[in-house]
Amino acid sequence: MKTVMLALLFVLFFSLSYGTVFTVNLLLPDNPALFQYHTLAAAYAAASNGDVIRVYPGDYTFSQPSELVSGAKTLVIEGTTLSSTWFVANSQTIISLTGGTLTLKNIVFQSNDGDGIKIVSGNPTLKVYNCIFDSCNVGIYAYATSTVDIQGCVFRSCERGVYFYRSLSLHSVYGAISNCIFHDNTIGMYVNDSEMSSYVDVFNSVFVSNTEYSIRRNYSPFYGVVSYNIFYLNGNDNNLGGISYGTGNLVGVSPALMNISGSPYYNYFPAAGSPCVDNGNPDSDYTDADQTQNDIGIFGGPHPWGAGMPVILYMQATPGTVQQGGTFNLDVTGRIK
Repeated sequence: MKTVMLALLFVLFFSLSYGTVFTVNLLLPDNPALFQYHTLAAAYAAASNGDVIRVYPGDYTFSQPSELVSGAKTLVIEGTTLSSTWFVANSQTIISLTGGTLTLKNIVFQSNDGDGIKIVSGNPTLKVYNCIFDSCNVGIYAYATSTVDIQGCVFRSCERGVYFYRSLSLHSVYGAISNCIFHDNTIGMYVNDSEMSSYVDVFNSVFVSNTEYSIRRNYSPFYGVVSYNIFYLNGNDNNLGGISYGTGNLVGVSPALMNISGSPYYNYFPAAGSPCVDNGNPDSDYTDADQTQNDIGIFGGPHPWGAGMPVILYMQATPGTVQQGGTFNLDVTGRIK
């Protein structure tokens, strides 16, 4: 009984710490009285600083300028489940930031010839957790002074996964990228800063099969630490363009992930014996939820995929179809860490 009461108190406190919670659902019409909207742009326009926008699963298309999101609000936009909420555009930047603090969780961004998120002005703070950037020109484009925190994200099949660009002498970017996967991009992370004032740490991440560079800097030196990452089958023989390796990196070592071919689906969970397991930064600040050393990749760190719960590796129902009221057997295999 005591445990239940503690849980209820936690939920109550947690809910009170937010402002208004808006919902976005493709299956429901706008209903402002219930804080319910059909599009992200409508919910964003209605929201105020401190609010939360929860987006239900579906493919949300951004084909018109009015559907795109641009602003300087401090709020949270989160998908209700992992990798089931898609923001899809064509030659458009889906979210543009001009200030504030934006936190994004559980969203898939896809924008052919366009960008997922672009920092335009206003010195914003961007926090991105458990998101996927698929087939974008640039996944996250920091064009202006900003602070970024990117954890547990996948950057796949982009021209540039993350791009830090110092457009003016007063612009600089600070932040960290951790426990991410950079896979099959032209360049995983690119820093173009002639004034050499940006400082971005990269650690506990996997760079695999990026065709030109895993990480590249257009000017030397690089202000930041590249440590406890895995680099495998990247262009230029895994050399970093203008950047030196730091401590704890594994170069030329396969990360041994379950399935990065995409057929029939992507699975970035470490296979048995993977060097990702317990090879991340050993500092206690990065200890995984199970109190072991940080795993490299998206299943480690403070924002692990699956929230540290068992990951399903195999599931089959027998028989494949049943009549109403019938029974079937479900064979499931899972693993923690």
